[in-house]
Amino acid sequence: MEWLKVEIRVEKQAAEAAAAILLEAGCQGAAFQSEGGVELIAGYLPYEGSVMARVARIEADAALFPKWGLGPAQVRTDVVREEDWAETWKKFYRPLPIGAKLMICPSWEECPPGREPVYLDPGMAFGTGYHPTTAMCLEEMEKLILPGMIVYDVGCGSGILSLAAARLGAAVVHAVDVDPVAVRVSRENVRLNDLEGIIDVRQGSLEALTKGANLVLMNIIAPVIMALAPRAGELLYPGGCLVAGGINRAQREETKKALLKAGLFITEERVQGEWVTITARK
Repeated sequence: MEWLKVEIRVEKQAAEAAAAILLEAGCQGAAFQSEGGVELIAGYLPYEGSVMARVARIEADAALFPKWGLGPAQVRTDVVREEDWAETWKKFYRPLPIGAKLMICPSWEECPPGREPVYLDPGMAFGTGYHPTTAMCLEEMEKLILPGMIVYDVGCGSGILSLAAARLGAAVVHAVDVDPVAVRVSRENVRLNDLEGIIDVRQGSLEALTKGANLVLMNIIAPVIMALAPRAGELLYPGGCLVAGGINRAQREETKKALLKAGLFITEERVQGEWVTITARK
């Protein structure tokens, strides 16, 4: 399968905004790399009929960066094969400590001792721990998980949140994603970590999950979080929490209103750059 690599060259302060427009355009993954004082943010789109329309949208958004005070943004594209995409990760993806307990380790590296290892091969799915949305969700989840909890991971991507939840003591983790590629990658990562007895991965969204949960994780995008908030509120046990990531600053208040309307109350808000992670309790 062929993919279109879309790379945005920006100044450091614009890196998170560049990742945002790639993800909003439907890119599978957002890779960060520093080079000579600038940041290279890369995303990948299936090379199919609508791909150039998506690129045009990315270019239009990037052209507005100087107006937003973010400096110039240069967009480049390149057609790559799936196996070439996978090799690209290995140039900059290294073991990454997150929070007080976790170590996110690429599958081809040896994980340093002293932390709970989460081995990961992101493949074609989003989620490595390097993006602020994922890192904040992991840090927040670490504070909330207690042994024996039931966890839902909605929009699981690479499966990184599910794997971390299991390592931190969750008894059962149900992971869902509408993207069949993400489901495949997550299942492979579950096997890589020998966690098949704890984590179940299936294609779908929150409607595929019917039992109660102590913790719901949604590291996706704000419109989907708002749409799913009522169902999440129904499925959470009393006292249970929802951790919502992938929210940009402009959508912060609207997302909070949706969570409150779903019967939850806000207990924590974390901000990093343009990204916000919200924790709400039932």
